[in-house]
Amino acid sequence: RPFVPPISLKASQVAIATGNNVEGVLAWWEHIRPAADGTFRVVSRQYSGALPGGGRAGGTRGYGITGFRLESAPVYSGRTQPPPRVPGRSDGGINGIHTVWLILMENHDWSTIKGNTTFCPYINNTLLPQSTWCEQYYNPPSIHPSLPNYLWLVTGTNFGIRDDSLPSVNHRATTQTLTHQLDAAGVSWKCYAEDITGTNCPDVNAGVYAARHVPFVYFDSVRTNLGYCTNHIRPYEELTGDLAAGRVPRFNFLVPNKTNDMHDLAAGSPSTRKQGDDWLARRLPQIMSSAAYTNGGLVVVLFDEGEGSTGDGPVGAIFTSPRLREINHASLTFHDHSSLLRTLQDIYGVQPYLGAAAWADDLSELFKTVRITRVEQDSLGTHVFATNLLPGRSSRLQFTDALASGAWSDLVTNSVSGESTVFHDLRPIAQVRGGFYRVQEIP
Repeated sequence: RPFVPPISLKASQVAIATGNNVEGVLAWWEHIRPAADGTFRVVSRQYSGALPGGGRAGGTRGYGITGFRLESAPVYSGRTQPPPRVPGRSDGGINGIHTVWLILMENHDWSTIKGNTTFCPYINNTLLPQSTWCEQYYNPPSIHPSLPNYLWLVTGTNFGIRDDSLPSVNHRATTQTLTHQLDAAGVSWKCYAEDITGTNCPDVNAGVYAARHVPFVYFDSVRTNLGYCTNHIRPYEELTGDLAAGRVPRFNFLVPNKTNDMHDLAAGSPSTRKQGDDWLARRLPQIMSSAAYTNGGLVVVLFDEGEGSTGDGPVGAIFTSPRLREINHASLTFHDHSSLLRTLQDIYGVQPYLGAAAWADDLSELFKTVRITRVEQDSLGTHVFATNLLPGRSSRLQFTDALASGAWSDLVTNSVSGESTVFHDLRPIAQVRGGFYRVQEIP
């Protein structure tokens, strides 16, 4: 909480009593007066001076500021409430992605993976040249260790959990999860985990299997329903048959064991990174050669948290898909697990946004989105040219003359053989003047 600086602080300084700031405390300043050139400077360091209530600040740590939000405001009004949270953006929609494979790796900063051709030759030499990746992808601020991050990816929150305890301790009764939304929408999903039997709900650790890496077993509606649990959480080896038979679900959560996910060093191994890279080199070609992948698939290789369970990243977030806007490309935009959750909800069309996903921006910048390239009119009507469509799928042209209402009328449906098509609105031109068109793919 900001307070009036005591005499030991300069007039331009403020001390903030954060305590053990594992939550990421928000502080704010009002009425900042910049220098004559319009600039101002912020320096953050530990404070050990006088406190307004007497005594001096104690503690052994100082927390650096990790983010800034600067706003122009009217005249100074004194102490106010914290700035309002702004809803996140989903720009342009994410079309053409039908099946997702999300692979979770463990506890390595991106700086130790990217460019590390000694221990990660597959990622650097094979995967990245056909992918888009994020240079500024983080786990949520100060959310550690693994379990809270896995829970965040499917709910947008960690429920206050800050340990890796088993579901017997950390179970939750909530149904506000991604997979509950998928069930309600009729979207198929499975978690394929290494080193489980498939005959029980795997809510305890066993050998190199870690229950904390399967977030679904922490929800009571899953762990207390054996049939539901074993229908959705399956041994990893079954993925091969499901891919070959064309019965792979639309959402796939893939869980390597603790040696294959770069967590534990295997006997005789030179590096946990090498173990995970070798695993990806064996497993990804099988997925990426499947019909489910080539027909609108997306593979996400994601690291759960920063190195050593103390840093927040950046961590690796690699996206491979026929629907990428650009390959061998690095995104410099800030994203975190909330961004990915929002993106998954957009892909599957499930709402409302869960937890912090409501305040995050999605990852649509990475993907091809349906785009109207031009509109032409002649004596026959209006002709709308669209691109970035998925061949073999149907798309529809919609129209509204009241954009703010959110009400759209279907006009024409086309079966698309290529990435581009032309929709013909044969109504009199006078009927469309002042209106708006959009194109949507039909799931």
